[in-house]
Amino acid sequence: YLAAHPQRAAVLFTALVLDEPDPRNVPPARRDQLFAQAVSKLTDPVRQATELGLFYRHTNRDQEALAQFLKVLDADPQASRTTGLPWMQVPFSNPVALAAGMAFDTAVEMEDWTLAERVVDRVRRGDLDGCAGMSFEARLAHARGDLEEALARMGAALERRPVFAHGYLTRATIQEALGNREAALEDLERATQLSPTSPAIAKSLAIVLVKRNRAVDTGGTEEQQGEARVAVERALSLDPSD
Repeated sequence: YLAAHPQRAAVLFTALVLDEPDPRNVPPARRDQLFAQAVSKLTDPVRQATELGLFYRHTNRDQEALAQFLKVLDADPQASRTTGLPWMQVPFSNPVALAAGMAFDTAVEMEDWTLAERVVDRVRRGDLDGCAGMSFEARLAHARGDLEEALARMGAALERRPVFAHGYLTRATIQEALGNREAALEDLERATQLSPTSPAIAKSLAIVLVKRNRAVDTGGTEEQQGEARVAVERALSLDPSD
């Protein structure tokens, strides 16, 4: 398998773990060292920087992670690395798009709107989201609290790219923030149909259903309570660690 996939960090990491004296009991700090070693063996600079960024993000080294993600975006300003696959469904099919998403999230957490706009511009130029950057424009408007603008942008994005599970998840989040719970549930149902194994979508659906039931004195009808219970159980089954 390693011979067939010599440039996959996860495969290289697994091989290094198996070389440890006790592969089943490798301490977390040692595992981090091994993953860094695995990433250093990647020859594609874009893939290497993306994997390093994810590693730094995982270990709460956000500034170092951001530097790596920006390195990816600046490596070839015109590159799209389009594979025909939506990056949010198959993240590692497009490392440039993945780096853009992570850099954008970091910029929003820092409330660095200049950096966030820079990332959105890069997404737009490379069409990294499959809808000319409109989904990122919507996310930026949402982060800034302009919910109506965010809703309009996300609607335009979904018109351009109707098969976009995380696009519907994003719009559902906006609809919920606006108090449009039924519209949010409709978008979450659509997102679930498009990506039935997504933990993020399943979790969001469960949360909104529970909120809906708690909003009424009776806790919802028996059918609604059952619907919420099934959604929570499904979300937990998709991501038991959450």
